[in-house]
Amino acid sequence: MVGVVAAVILGMTKGLPAAILALAAGVLLGAIMLFWESLRVLVGEAPLPDNLESFNGSAQGIDILTSRKKMLVVSLKDLERERALGKLEVEDYTQLSLSYREELKVILRRIDQDLEPYREKAEEAIRAHLERRGLLGKERAASSSRQETEEVVLQEERVLCKECGTSNEMDAHFCKGCGAELASSSSKETEPSC
Repeated sequence: MVGVVAAVILGMTKGLPAAILALAAGVLLGAIMLFWESLRVLVGEAPLPDNLESFNGSAQGIDILTSRKKMLVVSLKDLERERALGKLEVEDYTQLSLSYREELKVILRRIDQDLEPYREKAEEAIRAHLERRGLLGKERAASSSRQETEEVVLQEERVLCKECGTSNEMDAHFCKGCGAELASSSSKETEPSC
């Protein structure tokens, strides 16, 4: 706006070339300011808008928990290897394993709590996908109860913990309910680490 006013004033006093030059300078400064503000947001110096700030905070919280969960699972695997190689005393292994498992249980519960608001939408998407693929029978499609949908999906895509009966993902190595090692992960061969 300031550039347009300056261009009009210069156009009246100095002529058309000065007005065009002032207008071009205003456009250039405006583009630089827009670029600078977007760069500040990307780098993290400028605050995000309110609607993006809440989304960013919740996503970062889940990412932090997921990173910590992965680190604990890797640490438990390392403990198993070191105990198997004889590098770790039984008492030390037991103490470290219990503390890692307790922390892992807390993290898994927090991740479940953070994702709970999205669970119903995910179940609807799964139900729609199964219906499109013809994997969900007509009698099951008519029923919209959460338990029946979970049974269809969980039968082949989940692992039940032998200790507490909690349903876990297929790729889970430890139960999210009690932290016990799952049978599916112990039956797989361990890959050598580099």
